Amino acid sequence: MQNEQIIAIAKSVKDKRSKAAGKEIEPGTYDVDLLVRVLGTFSKGEDFQQKLTAKINYTLLAALALSKVNAETRGKIVDDFIMAMGRSDTSEEHVKLITQIKSDIQPKLNEIKEMTTTTMSGKITTDLTTEVVGGGKVDKVA
Repeated sequence: MQNEQIIAIAKSVKDKRSKAAGKEIEPGTYDVDLLVRVLGTFSKGEDFQQKLTAKINYTLLAALALSKVNAETRGKIVDDFIMAMGRSDTSEEHVKLITQIKSDIQPKLNEIKEMTTTTMSGKITTDLTTEVVGGGKVDKVA
């Protein structure tokens, strides 16, 4: 199978439809014998640069910050964090604190974000449909 054929098959069933169908079937093993026809077009865009801020290791940042204080202060900071996390919403005081800290370190945050720049493969957009050709079947076997 060629790469273009693999893409056409993989992209022909939209994720939402696939997820919805997965919720509707029963757990088990299914034997499949289908002949499927894929019709339409797809396009691949140019590769692009994207900052993947999810790659930032905030746990490391917290560990480095906490390593700068003694054990007693470290424990109090973590206790305060646990208490703050237990609230259903962030208090006004915490919002002000977060805003102030972010403002103070914004140039360094920007530097960190630049470190996460990654080349992403061009996006694939589709206008594809699928149809079962002939009398395909799917049987639940277990």
